[in-house]
Amino acid sequence: MEETNTKTVEDVETVDVYTAKGLLSVGHHRYLDVRTNEEFAKGHVEDALNIPYMFKTDEAFS
Repeated sequence: MEETNTKTVEDVETVDVYTAKGLLSVGHHRYLDVRTNEEFAKGHVEDALNIPYMFKTDEAFS
């Protein structure tokens, strides 16, 4: 059974592209793509998870 990581927003760490590439290569991390569905459909990192951020905020509705 795959272990689920339950970190909170406060636990999220932003990394540069070189660090991200290294983390993805070891297989213990997954790329979160926050672009729109249309942008994601045009191309994305293999196995990326798409959750459009702009639609998850109050600013997107103003």
